[in-house]
Amino acid sequence: MHTVRARAATTTIVLAVLALPACSSATPEDLAVPTPSGTTDRDSVGQAEEALALTPLEEALAVLPAGVGGVEFRSDKRSADRLGLLGADGTSVVERGAAYADRRGDVPPSDFAAASSLAPFVEQMTTGGAPFSQLDVEWSLLAQQDSSREESTSTEIIRVRDEVDLTAAYADLASAGFEQRSEGAWEAFHLDGMAADHVDTLNAGLIADRFPSQFFPVVRIHAASHLVVLGDVSGLDPTGAEDRTGLATILEPDGLQDLEWVGMKTSDFFYCGAPVARATSNRDTPERITAWAERFGITELGMPRSTVISWEPGQDVIHRSVFVDTAAAESAMTVREQMYSGVALDDSLALGVLMPADGNNSPYDPGWTMVRQSNVIEVRHNEGRPRAALQTYASGGVGFDTCAP
Repeated sequence: MHTVRARAATTTIVLAVLALPACSSATPEDLAVPTPSGTTDRDSVGQAEEALALTPLEEALAVLPAGVGGVEFRSDKRSADRLGLLGADGTSVVERGAAYADRRGDVPPSDFAAASSLAPFVEQMTTGGAPFSQLDVEWSLLAQQDSSREESTSTEIIRVRDEVDLTAAYADLASAGFEQRSEGAWEAFHLDGMAADHVDTLNAGLIADRFPSQFFPVVRIHAASHLVVLGDVSGLDPTGAEDRTGLATILEPDGLQDLEWVGMKTSDFFYCGAPVARATSNRDTPERITAWAERFGITELGMPRSTVISWEPGQDVIHRSVFVDTAAAESAMTVREQMYSGVALDDSLALGVLMPADGNNSPYDPGWTMVRQSNVIEVRHNEGRPRAALQTYASGGVGFDTCAP
């Protein structure tokens, strides 16, 4: 084990390098992760129904096509149960919606309430009599389906609980002005014209007093799979049973059932100049980025093929950087040991890496650990303060996502 003490930090940071056998492939889709002790390959059990049951995360990932550029999975029901947001004490849907809104506002800043985009409208949707609301959401997932940041399209997939008959929502959407059209496996509900024709900006941005403005111009439903989708559905498989992203394999050691938040992005969605942008108020010129890279010797830091972050309540946030091969991960690990030790923290341009030190307002708590396993670098951190770590990950290119320009 290798110990590094950050010059400006008051807590020892432990970095451990483990050399394990190389995986069979460097891509996240094919990354081979050993099956945890005591578990059984589902295929070896046979076709028993209980063996084929999917966790919420597996169910969500099965909807996605291969090659997705970005993923954000949220286990809404698990989060709501943990935080007591649903409230069994309400005697009506309206009361439960109001209770959810109140309790969500009381979630402490250090915590993280996983929720779909319906959550801010839960009180208005339940009061207005919408056929479903955040009270009914099992899980939600944001996906960026294209291969580059410039051309990416964002899609939100919302899984409504089985007890909700989504076919009953068709007539309600029609009464709100939506026109129904069949689009392959999906039923699409369109609002023609301008947003101003339908969205009441004086009433919380609602459509017909009960549907959020995100439903404009189109919302799609796959009733049999209990899915509501905002955005592009091309490539989605609403009845899928196979994870084509490879994420479930990577995350299997964490225990898929208990994960409340999972994120993944490929290298197309990194911006390696982000630390300079943050340190210079978005005046990140190519010259400044080059000077920063040369000053702190991050050329060998490399660019992961993808990074994955996952969180189970009460446990560390786990950040994984998946590199093209073991050699690339070894090189990146060496540079990370140097950068995260505090050597670079004396210069304001290095504050973009957001490592914990006195006075730099880092979202990371001291005491995190970092290990390398073959072509993957794994960091465990922020057990008691997950929100800051998850929000930093979403920004891309800073913190543990720092990469070489």
